[in-house]
Amino acid sequence: MKRSYILLAGLAIILAGCQPQPNTGKGFSLPEGDASRGKTTFIELSCNTYHSIADIEQPHVMIIAFLM
Repeated sequence: MKRSYILLAGLAIILAGCQPQPNTGKGFSLPEGDASRGKTTFIELSCNTYHSIADIEQPHVMIIAFLM
């Protein structure tokens, strides 16, 4: 009887490992987008401060840090 519980628990663990995890991204797809709006938003939100994209001309931005 005890052996049956151990086998059942082992089977449950094995089957649980076969299920896709919630963070896998399986079935995920990006929505349709507008590249020109994305480029404009990239600049407006100052994403170009720390990131760059090859086909977006980067305006020269000076970063000034104020120490308090």
